[in-house]
Amino acid sequence: MSNVVGQVKIDFEVIPTYEIYTLWVGDSSDWKYLEDKESTIGIKVPNSTKELLFPFKKKSLNIFNSNDLGVSCFKSCAEQEYIPIPDGLYTIKVYSSSQYQNKERWFFKTDNLQLEVDKAFIKLGFEYKKEDEDYIKNLSLIDFFLKAVHSATRLGDQIKAQSYYEQAKELLKQYQNCKNCY
Repeated sequence: MSNVVGQVKIDFEVIPTYEIYTLWVGDSSDWKYLEDKESTIGIKVPNSTKELLFPFKKKSLNIFNSNDLGVSCFKSCAEQEYIPIPDGLYTIKVYSSSQYQNKERWFFKTDNLQLEVDKAFIKLGFEYKKEDEDYIKNLSLIDFFLKAVHSATRLGDQIKAQSYYEQAKELLKQYQNCKNCY
């Protein structure tokens, strides 16, 4: 048991897994005297104002799928298959049993778009030719915008993060629709 004296420090990390079906949240809190008390995690999925609440497992990895987040299961979840959870800005908040000890963080999930970028890179694969350089530069630009999404999110600028995401998405769409690009 950790030292129960001192100030509680609630902290957590959203762990990038590049997995389109799950969202992973790991607890890194120092719970002190609240260690044996219940805690909750609230998650707002992109484009939703509704906060979904779940029991929060302390000192553990908390994994959420499409059924948990309400994006695939609307009635009976018993036999429901998971679907990719949406890209976008997630608002995640861990609540302790004390109203004064909470932590909120934003996470911009880009795994679905990243998967499509990965497919574009692989499609080019070992067949690289000199005339593919523009295509490679544009894929690199998409990667740049995806990194900018996460940078803006970490710095608290959700508007820029969304803008960078839309730019990356549009660039990829242009090259997926281009018949002479590769």
